[in-house]
Amino acid sequence: MNDPLVSILVVNYNSAPIIHIVKELVMSVRASTYGNVELVLLDNGSVDGSFEEISRYVQHAGLNRFELQRATTNLGFTGGNNLAYKYADPRSKYIALINNDAVLDTGALRLMIRKLEGQKEVGAASGISIRYDRPMLDGSIWFVNEMYNSVGPPSVPFTAAGAFSETVQTYPYGAGAFIRREALDDINEDGKIFDDELFMYADDVLLGFKLWNRGKKVMFYPALCTRHKGGGSSDSGFRIYHALRGRAAVSEALITRWKRPHELFLRRMLISAVLKRPAMAAQFVRAVNDGLAIGRRLRLKYGLDFYKAPVIMVSAAEVLERLALPTRIANKRAYEGLPRLAKAILGGG
Repeated sequence: MNDPLVSILVVNYNSAPIIHIVKELVMSVRASTYGNVELVLLDNGSVDGSFEEISRYVQHAGLNRFELQRATTNLGFTGGNNLAYKYADPRSKYIALINNDAVLDTGALRLMIRKLEGQKEVGAASGISIRYDRPMLDGSIWFVNEMYNSVGPPSVPFTAAGAFSETVQTYPYGAGAFIRREALDDINEDGKIFDDELFMYADDVLLGFKLWNRGKKVMFYPALCTRHKGGGSSDSGFRIYHALRGRAAVSEALITRWKRPHELFLRRMLISAVLKRPAMAAQFVRAVNDGLAIGRRLRLKYGLDFYKAPVIMVSAAEVLERLALPTRIANKRAYEGLPRLAKAILGGG
């Protein structure tokens, strides 16, 4: 049987400092043991010359199929991938989203597509990602709990042998996601992958809930897929702004029994952000307000049920603990311990 076509979408934006990683990504696509693949590289309006350099590199890399396109402005992770998706071959059966600072493992595509071909009820999947420059866990299984925390294993030294088992998860890891195109067509009527207005953060979370609400599973397969550098400091004002905005959007788009306590938690996150960067106070307040407005629109648009996805239940005592602890410690506690993941509740999945 012929391998189904896979379109790999890569969004580039001012990547001159990591141009060597982008080039390595291109070569990892060429070196993949999976042959029937196209690379769609979309530039998000870069102004540092990176698109020109990458374009030249791609054209001489020996790829069988590729598409190079450019947006006139930065559309964010969501808009950039949505535009790249429009340029993907309509015959592709699967879409792979790979960050431009990630490098594919040689056998990742073949393994992930083989698993998806054998499990027709799965709409999307992701695997293991480690740090680009050292064998530390970068991403693997991802759940969401009732306080809207993304909960996954901590960053620990990675060993390939028996580290994880195949399992359902709430959403696929955005830096390396493998999606069945038919499932995308089912959840989105506008020919897009994500909702443009999210820009970045929470996009992969909402994608997971949309899939589960349409009866499509999201799986984690215990295979090494990418080496990922990751973007900058989480303390940067830009990242804090979009983290607040994304979290606010999710809390309005998806209603849990702990939504009211989470409003207090979100307010405290906002205060913590303002204390850290007082010059950005107005922007952070706007981030929360904009996120809440976006979330309300998404709730009306999709009518998503939080409990149709595999989620982690949180007790009243844990809610009170997280409200009482400093924000940094409360967030850290939400990520602690692999045994916690074993208590995930399948709410209809």
